[in-house]
Amino acid sequence: MGLGGLDLATGGALTVAEAVALADGGQVALTAGRIDARAGITTRGGAITLSNTFVSPDASTKPRALSKAGEAAAIVLREGAALDASGRWV
Repeated sequence: MGLGGLDLATGGALTVAEAVALADGGQVALTAGRIDARAGITTRGGAITLSNTFVSPDASTKPRALSKAGEAAAIVLREGAALDASGRWV
């Protein structure tokens, strides 16, 4: 077993400082003005989404960028960090 989903959103910054591994088929969604992936994210046969645009579950709310005024949005994947949603052989 293991964590099947991780959905984090913030108006600030998110840092992945340690490796994150979800159960097979897991879903990862990170949303922030700045995302710094210093370590890998793995979910075999799942999905990984990194974005700076927040989409509310409320359909009447428009999507909005989470970067702060005067700051450029950024998604940084550091050396040695990998986003791995590859499947498994069965």
